[in-house]
Amino acid sequence: MNIFRILSAGDGHIYEPSISSFLAYLLDPKNDHGLGDEFLRSFVADFQECMESNFLNLYEKLSAYDVNVEVEYPVMTANGLKKDVDIVAEFSQNGKNKFVLCIENKIRESSIDESQLPMELEGVEKEFTDEKPEILFCYLTLKPSRKSAESFDKIKSKCKSSIHLFWIPSEHNHKSVYEKLQKLLCLSNEGCIDPIASDIRFLLTSFLMFVKKGFKGEKEMQKEANERRERLNYGKSVMEYIRDYANTLNTNESVRVADIKKFLSKSIEDACGLTPNMNTISRQLIASIVNNPTRIHYGVSQSNQQNYNWFYYPNVNNRSEVCRYQEGVSKVDQIYLK
Repeated sequence: MNIFRILSAGDGHIYEPSISSFLAYLLDPKNDHGLGDEFLRSFVADFQECMESNFLNLYEKLSAYDVNVEVEYPVMTANGLKKDVDIVAEFSQNGKNKFVLCIENKIRESSIDESQLPMELEGVEKEFTDEKPEILFCYLTLKPSRKSAESFDKIKSKCKSSIHLFWIPSEHNHKSVYEKLQKLLCLSNEGCIDPIASDIRFLLTSFLMFVKKGFKGEKEMQKEANERRERLNYGKSVMEYIRDYANTLNTNESVRVADIKKFLSKSIEDACGLTPNMNTISRQLIASIVNNPTRIHYGVSQSNQQNYNWFYYPNVNNRSEVCRYQEGVSKVDQIYLK
């Protein structure tokens, strides 16, 4: 049994706030996981190069600090904009904060916003103006990508003690949350740290499996498997054929659904010599129509909608005709997403 797989079975997702909450639970030395400050210490260790002399004051004396970990920590920018930092850990002595660790967690590439980090840093600096602790900023993303790197660059020059950490290790970067948790399990087995209780060990092992799969639930993984099978059989996925057809139309141009199906069937047959499954075409076409409520059953969500939003019904009571959809231009009463 994998509790994370079970929790993601409904709509195929466990969302970022839940992952951040679990991460904060593991980071807090006062919680009942039995890890003490070992996991938190592994995060602090990654700041060695950028913290310079202050690193030893935190890392080697970590147990001397009173640590307070909070999730969805609210801060306010100079312009009065409210921002929530996913995780904030305060390290204090005698009631005064000496260090503040901020973690912004992104498990989906689609949730990355380049303007977010500078505003959050500004808000944190404003929040702790009186105490002036050293601020450590960790940008945590699923894996290396150009988009996440460009986002991190927006804050790197503004906060010297900042790192870009990943959930999953890559060929060129082995510093990851996955590696940290795996190492803790190994150290416990070897007797190098206190034994990890069997229930926590089981929970961590289940979580590692979930992380390794990119936080994808069974439905999402099955959907990706189906798309790989379509690409193998048809040269590309049915949704990619739909996208290519939609891009031949002008915004709000109308077309009969039956004509789209005929076009898709012929295009696929011409491309690979196979007669496509018409049920697959029908299901994918439903998923591409933004105001068809049934599309939510085919995995269309906030995070992936840009790959699906191609058409809309000009009249929801007449489903024989659709129009080319364009965000911000086409007038649609409701867009259905998970």
